[in-house]
Amino acid sequence: VPIQSRDETFNLNKVLLQNIKKSPYFLKLCTQITNWSQAVDEIYYKVDHLEAWSVGEFIICLSYWTYIYFKFISYRITHLYVSLGGKVPSSAYCILLRLFLLRVSKKEMNEMLIHPDSPYIIGIGLLYLRYICDPDVLWEYFKIVMDNETEIKSEQRNKKQQTITEYANSLLQSNQAQFPRIPASLEDTIHSKLQIEREKLERKQRHLRRGNERRFVRGSEVIGMYEDEVCWGNLNLYRQLLHL
Repeated sequence: VPIQSRDETFNLNKVLLQNIKKSPYFLKLCTQITNWSQAVDEIYYKVDHLEAWSVGEFIICLSYWTYIYFKFISYRITHLYVSLGGKVPSSAYCILLRLFLLRVSKKEMNEMLIHPDSPYIIGIGLLYLRYICDPDVLWEYFKIVMDNETEIKSEQRNKKQQTITEYANSLLQSNQAQFPRIPASLEDTIHSKLQIEREKLERKQRHLRRGNERRFVRGSEVIGMYEDEVCWGNLNLYRQLLHL
């Protein structure tokens, strides 16, 4: 995946980044997670929301340096990491930073965005793209999830869930200050495409509610558009590819 980041911050907030790097969970990831497949498995088992911070965890961790002198080993405690009921970096963002360091290939990202095992695998894939993907190719990935109605929890304490499509839409909004800014000309293009996708989804939902599938036979008159167009028109159906 082509990335756009001037330094090793990967466009993350500096305070958040510093806390992730000090997190015992992230330090464990750096030693135990050495490839993309392991990171995906970790998302499946550990991630239950996509917020940057987690609240209400209790963590105590002793870290040490080991010194070897001849046949003797001594341990020196260097710091005590304690969090009691406060905010700590979420498992989602710890794994996200690990993926930044491992680098995700185009093939791996495409697999993440259609992964059937957990919606949070898709969600972290979207976060990866939004933080460091070259804006010129951002839509090519995001359009993959524009018809995914699987529910996902974007905030830890908010019981209301979003669909993956809604979450992807929110990541592309201009008021999301924590993400790199998308160039104005490209942003207009993306918003136009988002509007088209919203209209497609609304039409699909209307068809499902009305039970109109039987009407979609070869030769039926429908309202639609060609892929490279941006307006609706009257068309005759040639072949039904998906059950709408």
